[in-house]
Amino acid sequence: MDSVQIFYGYNLYGISEISHTVGKKNFISHEQYGHSGPGPFDIGLIRTPNRIEFSAKISKIALPKLSDQSDSMVGWNTKSCGWGSTTETVYPYHLQCMDVNVISNGECFKLFSHFNDFKNITDDMVCTGLIKGKAVCGGDSGGPLVTRSNPPTLVGVVSFGSEACDAASVYARVSYFLKWIHEKTDIPI
Repeated sequence: MDSVQIFYGYNLYGISEISHTVGKKNFISHEQYGHSGPGPFDIGLIRTPNRIEFSAKISKIALPKLSDQSDSMVGWNTKSCGWGSTTETVYPYHLQCMDVNVISNGECFKLFSHFNDFKNITDDMVCTGLIKGKAVCGGDSGGPLVTRSNPPTLVGVVSFGSEACDAASVYARVSYFLKWIHEKTDIPI
């Protein structure tokens, strides 16, 4: 992928107050990510070309605290959003969100262990359980997992789910990567 287009300010596909096209020189992938499918260190950053003016529809989100690194987050009430498929061939026009609770990595491992190509659930991951038959699906990768608290906090980034979108959902655990984020961006932690 040579570039991505970033849309800000609306929850409708391809409609925004502001948009930027960002070239691959502004993509920052984690150096330990294996590029061989879902797995550990599945996180990246995109350096935007301009400062974004905040508005009623465009805002920043808090990062976790360093003290959250040792918290399993089990039972945390969160929201996951994405543009992934809602059926085999249908992608939504409206951003899709679901309220989900964090489950333990051990429980998550049990839900995925029967898949032939499954590797492991590692410390840099956080999982949510299936809720009302819903889970992350193809096209949701990179979407946020945020707390339902005030202020909302970004605790995960969608990494993968089951092929049929009917099991746990797995995210990169943002608190695990705080020092890496700081090294790449100088954002205080």
